[in-house]
Amino acid sequence: MPWFSTNPGRGDSNRQHVCGAFTPLWSVHSATFSVEKRNATKNEFIFAGTTIARHWGMKTLIPFVCLTSMLSFSACSIDLESEPEGPTAKDAQQAWPTKPTVEPISLESITRACIAYTACDADNALGLMQVEICLTDLAWSAERAIPISTSNLLFSVLGDTNERAEFFVDCVEKSKDCGEIKGCITSREADFSCEEDGCKANTTYSVSCDGTVAVMTTDNSTIRRDCARVFGECDSKSPTGCTDRHYTASPSSPPQPDRCDGDVRLGCDSLQQVSYRDCSRLNGVCKQTEDSAICHYGDAICEKTVRCEGETLHACLDGASATVQAPHLCPPPDQP
Repeated sequence: MPWFSTNPGRGDSNRQHVCGAFTPLWSVHSATFSVEKRNATKNEFIFAGTTIARHWGMKTLIPFVCLTSMLSFSACSIDLESEPEGPTAKDAQQAWPTKPTVEPISLESITRACIAYTACDADNALGLMQVEICLTDLAWSAERAIPISTSNLLFSVLGDTNERAEFFVDCVEKSKDCGEIKGCITSREADFSCEEDGCKANTTYSVSCDGTVAVMTTDNSTIRRDCARVFGECDSKSPTGCTDRHYTASPSSPPQPDRCDGDVRLGCDSLQQVSYRDCSRLNGVCKQTEDSAICHYGDAICEKTVRCEGETLHACLDGASATVQAPHLCPPPDQP
């Protein structure tokens, strides 16, 4: 399965169950996990490791395979059973009552944004790999309708940000130089986590609003979060300060197969949380299969996620393809 696929089986919901997902050890992609499924008190040790790994990004691999192994086997000894978080949601509307209207983004626009962003990186030696990782995170986050989040524990270009992918792509397209491009994303606080079940704050904040900016305070710190960057509003009653999509509980037990609600792929994981993927974010559709549902983006077969052909960069996402001119990444055959 290509690294860039946004439909890896059951997706986040399975990959976040560390004990079952960590076989074999060398399957790095299967070893990725998220702490969002657990209460913070059960995951402080995991959160520290994932935060370090994400900050080191692509520059580390082997050390964090070992780290993931250690954390995974430690997690297996913890009682992970808990009540589902949030109100019960029977459909997509209940899963996100404050859903904003946002124009979808194309694979081509995502590719252009990633090329522009990585071109501004002084350490751009990895070239196509950086573009591919950027594409992965943007597509992964857009489909889940969450702020840009790292989809792989060991590799990151953008990191976890305060902005949704649609905001970032539009901002990059309007930017005139690298200074403006770098300003299109801001790092998200480590105790804010987002994945297909939604967004949550692992710290309790007191929230006040300054226009669209959520001013979030604890006894020790104050942070400001601009909700306009997620196409939301400030909400003083929101644990994340904004009208994000928060965790909701599934009405069904045991967990049921994924299903389509319009073009939203809804699921219920083993922790009774509603999983949510909006296939329309990337101009796709939700398709019901015999035993589940998938986000469908086209019928093309791609051998590689990102590849060069002359000065043209070809990108592929679950059947959707895009071509973008990228001479600095894809030099002509007569050049090194």
